[in-house]
Amino acid sequence: MTDKTTLSFGGREVMYDDMKNEFLPSLQLLHKLNNKDTVFLNVNKSFRMPTIGDQYSDSDSMIFNDNLGPETGWNYEIGWKKLLSPREFLKVSLYHLDISNRIFTQKIDDDHSMVVNANKFKNTGLEVSYEGVLSDHWSFKTSVAYSDPKQIDKPGADFRNCDDKLLINSVLGYKNGKLATNLLHQYAAMRYLSYAPYSGNGIKQYLSFNATYQFDKENSVKFAVNNILNRTEEMAASRGCLLPYRDWFITYERTF
Repeated sequence: MTDKTTLSFGGREVMYDDMKNEFLPSLQLLHKLNNKDTVFLNVNKSFRMPTIGDQYSDSDSMIFNDNLGPETGWNYEIGWKKLLSPREFLKVSLYHLDISNRIFTQKIDDDHSMVVNANKFKNTGLEVSYEGVLSDHWSFKTSVAYSDPKQIDKPGADFRNCDDKLLINSVLGYKNGKLATNLLHQYAAMRYLSYAPYSGNGIKQYLSFNATYQFDKENSVKFAVNNILNRTEEMAASRGCLLPYRDWFITYERTF
């Protein structure tokens, strides 16, 4: 639009279930205040089909749901991005989500859960994120989000609190020649869990590590450890699924 302002518009058409159509528009507005500061506005419509795993899990604790439908929603975000240096930036954004037919896992009893559609879901929050290359070998990313997620399970019901109000994600990376490693940490608090949906209590600490050694363009080996702290709280609030026990694996990959 001008030397400092850019407007982008796009869209895609999704066809599903015997030629049903869903048009998904997206819009982005960027305005450069100066060489280091940019403000932005994003608006887009989302669409998500349930997976085969959502409908027919191979877990004995999951109940099948043939009637699971797709979810649609609108996402709005406005924010500010600042370039702190050539190798690091800070971003602050205010966001709002409106979702219909939200796909989520509902706890049925102590031993069983089912993936179902919630009638309505909304979430308004603030997120602050930082990303930087600390040196030739080290990098760090972190984001802190505080929000107010609420959900209507069935038509005619009232909105209730759900999910995590506070969420912090961090990744510490190291790279040296053919070796690349990542240490990932997730912290969640003020959680509205499936077994105590009105509590707003509880925390989650999830720590994992992975390392990849790239021998050449075609060959690599990866080592990973999940749930290093071996915690057993719910994987995602309102889901009813516990974190798997600590596990590790080594994989070899060759590309052709």
